[in-house]
Amino acid sequence: MDNNSLNLRIISFIVLLAAAFGQELEVHFIDVGQGDSVLIQVPSGETVIYDGGVHTHDAFEYLNKIGVTDITLVIASHMHADHIGGLIQIVEELEPRFFMGNSFPHDTRVYEDLERAVTAFGIHNVKPNNQVINLGAVDLQVLPVPGFESWGQNNNSVGIIISYGDFQVSLTGDAEQEQFDWWLHNHPDLLVDVEVHKASHHGSSNGDTTAGLIKLMPETVVIGVGKGNSYGHPKQASLRLYDSVDAEVFRTDLHGHIVVKAKLDGSYTVTTEKTFFLNSSPMTNSIDLRVECVLYNPAGQDAGNEVITLRSKARLNTALWYIEDEAGHRVYLPNSTLTENQELKVIFPKQAVWNNSGDTVFLFDDSGQQIDHFTYSGGNTQECR
Repeated sequence: MDNNSLNLRIISFIVLLAAAFGQELEVHFIDVGQGDSVLIQVPSGETVIYDGGVHTHDAFEYLNKIGVTDITLVIASHMHADHIGGLIQIVEELEPRFFMGNSFPHDTRVYEDLERAVTAFGIHNVKPNNQVINLGAVDLQVLPVPGFESWGQNNNSVGIIISYGDFQVSLTGDAEQEQFDWWLHNHPDLLVDVEVHKASHHGSSNGDTTAGLIKLMPETVVIGVGKGNSYGHPKQASLRLYDSVDAEVFRTDLHGHIVVKAKLDGSYTVTTEKTFFLNSSPMTNSIDLRVECVLYNPAGQDAGNEVITLRSKARLNTALWYIEDEAGHRVYLPNSTLTENQELKVIFPKQAVWNNSGDTVFLFDDSGQQIDHFTYSGGNTQECR
């Protein structure tokens, strides 16, 4: 080989390497209400859909809106309707090349419709067998399914770890305690440090576990959850769990569609459809006022009797400070000067505001900056920190 040919090859390699480092992996957490749907777009052009939300058009309409016309692989984490309902239209309209499910049939019309669509369009079925799916510079490590029918659909979820250079994302479906323990015991090397984790089972109290989250150690947690859902998701216990690893939390019910863009060096950005400041970190000494309790289901009429209790950590004036719920109802705090450790009770006088099935109290200062938040799960009369 002459020197000119060698130099040309070296230059070509450098150009290709530079191009690869400039490319981004995109992971879209689609707002499908009380359900999950994740779009994975890899730099080499392939696309993967992990779950499709409930039986609506939300996921397909999002794909259509951003110009996705071809799907390489569809993964159904498990066969509950809030994960596979939206996949039916995606299969019928976009005819993906491959389909992976958990291999556990479910006796529902939605499951039957999805199975019928996959068969009708001749889509190749791939079983989850602890394999690595290579998509150019991106690897999808399949987290195996335990395979115990008695554990139910949630604990037989197909999980995946997405790797792009130094950046990783974990998607674990609706896996609960049993499946996380099984993964940790039988496949401990597959659960690795990740930058982003999709909350398991919508942030329910029986989703992510302490041991599992310590193994994953995410910097960012995304919760796929419906606004005002009847389950009270995400649960306060789960939010505290994400707090314990200092993860920043994003929620589709509050932020809408959430898009993560990552580079090979592990750097990434998170953009949201809606601007909503939600700081998952516990209160620090620099925050002088915090939400302490919510009386959301008082005796008698709710209107005029619901109470938010705040407590000060230092002397401050509350003029133009205000509280909002998830729906944006606002009430201003009285113009008061609080001393250290003083309690302040705030009432929404004209209407019932706080959902008995769960809500979030947001506290803002006089500049409009969010100072604190407290999410309660509902089902009682009052909840406190």
